[in-house]
Amino acid sequence: MRQVKSINIITHFLIILFLYTASNKLIEPQLFREQISTLPIIGTLSRFLYLAIPIAEVSLSVLLFIPKFRIKGLYASLIIMTLFTFYLIFLSFQNNKVSCGCGGIIEDLSMTQHLIFNIGCISLIITGLVEFIWSKNLINFRRFLFCVTIAILIVIGSLIGSTFSSKNRIDSSLKGKPLPSFNILLPDSITLLNTNAIPTGKTTIIIGFSPTCPHCEAEIKDIIHNMDRLDKNDFILVTPYAFKEMKYFVTRLGLNKYKNITTGMDSTNIFLSYFKSSSVPYTAIFNKQKMLMGIVEGQTNAEIINQIISQ
Repeated sequence: MRQVKSINIITHFLIILFLYTASNKLIEPQLFREQISTLPIIGTLSRFLYLAIPIAEVSLSVLLFIPKFRIKGLYASLIIMTLFTFYLIFLSFQNNKVSCGCGGIIEDLSMTQHLIFNIGCISLIITGLVEFIWSKNLINFRRFLFCVTIAILIVIGSLIGSTFSSKNRIDSSLKGKPLPSFNILLPDSITLLNTNAIPTGKTTIIIGFSPTCPHCEAEIKDIIHNMDRLDKNDFILVTPYAFKEMKYFVTRLGLNKYKNITTGMDSTNIFLSYFKSSSVPYTAIFNKQKMLMGIVEGQTNAEIINQIISQ
């Protein structure tokens, strides 16, 4: 029976990965452009990188698929993944506000998980190159590399699986905390709303979001769609991102039409810092006395919000 080569498993994994991330970018190119426009260094180049990146990912997939060019595809993949990993390390030291990743389930990874994922991919590529260069006639070494490949894939699979289990996690350990006091700048660019001014007597849901985060947008659209069940509650949408992006988000989703939705810029990032949040959307639900009832990390929906309110 012909032995399955590690390099074949690795290249097929990379082809699927690159095509998956490229398709997510190409489905909504303008959204991807908005996402990368907020990133350091890359932001100024977003006007052409938003198409160049997915095209490069598709090109890598083609190189990896054709046996004649497979090794060149692996070398190119190694260079790109290494550069991207160093950029992630650079971002982690910038103390930047939370960002949304690069497409599909991958963007649900935290910064640490993303780094582990990338290092795993780099390890796979190196394993494939080692097999090609040094192990042509070493059967035992090839078997060892095959086991290493499977082990790395299991780690990557477990990492991705953990995002499904942690997604939409409801945290009740902070129940009873008061609504923190902070200012948000409203879309008129003049009015500052302090959370102390929010009256008691109604449930208040505060959502930390990024204007370029598709999960944030999906959550808010679901709330709007189910507003007939939520219209007795006040929603405060806060973002630490640029005022222009926040205002565009408000206009694009038509949030001004809803009297119980207030959107503003939390310029000092008090809300997300207060709860030590590492991702968006981040939803905190406060009762009529402005005491915390529960929080949801990750994208949630009207049904879960109602469940927490009714507890």
